[in-house]
Amino acid sequence: ATKAIRENEGEGKYVPIIALTADVIAGVKEKLLEAGMDDYIVKPIDFVVLRGVLKKYLPKEKVKG
Repeated sequence: ATKAIRENEGEGKYVPIIALTADVIAGVKEKLLEAGMDDYIVKPIDFVVLRGVLKKYLPKEKVKG
């Protein structure tokens, strides 16, 4: 899916892709980033981490606080 999204992005149209995974084995992060994803979050979801990752990729005017 990441490959298809990246192939269909037009000029000036970038879609941040954040993986959600339960896999915390060494090397998984690198594999996800190599596949074209921007970041990842591991399960169970820590809402502080989720908020931080979302703030990182959302436009500043869309973020409160």
